Amino acid sequence: MSHNANSMKTCILVDNHFRGGVATVLLTLLRGQCEEDIEFVLVTNINNPMLGNLDIGRAELTKVIPFQFISTSNWFAGTSPWISRNRFTLVINILRKIIKPFLLVHQTFYFARLFKTENFEALLNVNGGYPGSITSRAAALAWSRSSSAGRHIMAIHNFATPSRLGLRSIDRVIDRKVISTIDEVITVSESCRKSFVNRSSLDAHGKITVIPNGVETVVREISNREFFRKSLNVN
Repeated sequence: MSHNANSMKTCILVDNHFRGGVATVLLTLLRGQCEEDIEFVLVTNINNPMLGNLDIGRAELTKVIPFQFISTSNWFAGTSPWISRNRFTLVINILRKIIKPFLLVHQTFYFARLFKTENFEALLNVNGGYPGSITSRAAALAWSRSSSAGRHIMAIHNFATPSRLGLRSIDRVIDRKVISTIDEVITVSESCRKSFVNRSSLDAHGKITVIPNGVETVVREISNREFFRKSLNVN
């Protein structure tokens, strides 16, 4: 894809550790987009497994900007094999709670500098569920401080989870600040949208769009076996 001087420079930001739905959605977006006036830059964690799938051709991306934080390390994200041991899990969970506020502040300043340097005009902030990663929230807070900040769209591909007891007042403050930077929320199903009640600030957002992320349904004739099961009310 050729990029002209008038193209909109759009940041796709994602903190991803699995070969799952988020990676599939991003790759589909990059393969399917054909607008000549959109320039995509992928900003993602350096250990994102989907980076190995970007041999589809760099024409879809102007460039990839990798980042590496404590919160995106495999041990912090819980994807390291040795973390699965119970005693390590307990220690890591306590450590996460202690240092999360400091990581949020640090990453907010990091992204504020990055957005200023790259001069992005739009941000597509891709999450699994909500609240998602520290990185996603830090980028949202930094986006509101960017002089060139245009539209900020947050894509949520899973359920919104309630705050843990004892952290609700803090989460409520952060949620309000993060969500106030978002122009539109996109989610993938009505079930996901209904889960937004778990986060009052998110649920109250004025612009929420549901775009199903499933593959196109192919109409086919029902088989004899399926017809027989249906007649017996068997799943």
